[in-house]
Amino acid sequence: MKVEVLYFEGCPNHAPATELVCEALRKEGKRADVRDVEVHTPEQAQSLRFLGSPTIRINGVDVEPEARLAKTFGLGCRTYFTENGRSGTPSETMVRTAINEHEERLQRRGARGGRHSRTSCLNLLSRTAGPSRAWLLRRMDRQPDETRALPALLYRYGVADAALRCKTDLPSCGGLSAG
Repeated sequence: MKVEVLYFEGCPNHAPATELVCEALRKEGKRADVRDVEVHTPEQAQSLRFLGSPTIRINGVDVEPEARLAKTFGLGCRTYFTENGRSGTPSETMVRTAINEHEERLQRRGARGGRHSRTSCLNLLSRTAGPSRAWLLRRMDRQPDETRALPALLYRYGVADAALRCKTDLPSCGGLSAG
């Protein structure tokens, strides 16, 4: 698990936020790589999707669910909605919930195999018509490690509707590629 605490220099809530993350991890019995990421410029804030200081992300996902859809980024102080009103740091409950959500996502992914399994690929291809189907089946027989690249293969060989089903039915594929 990777935890990032994004901040700008001089933020009075940076150190308390980092301590809060470490405490929440300790209470949950989890280990993580906790990194402080200093944001220096407005351009960097945009590219990092920085919502303000401090921003806490677990594997790239903001700890505040409501903020995950935000579109406004920049250098500024951030506040969190907590049980006790607005605060300069998230509540411990919010951080612990985000840690547990991350663990649940990993468990769901693990239950699906984490990547395409040969069976899930064959099931998807069985719903795919056309000459590409036979070619893809032969290719999977020869190179089973390529099943993780199924969405890209489907796009490349003209079966885009199946690639879209792949993303829907097999979200562990890691997305689509037109390439």
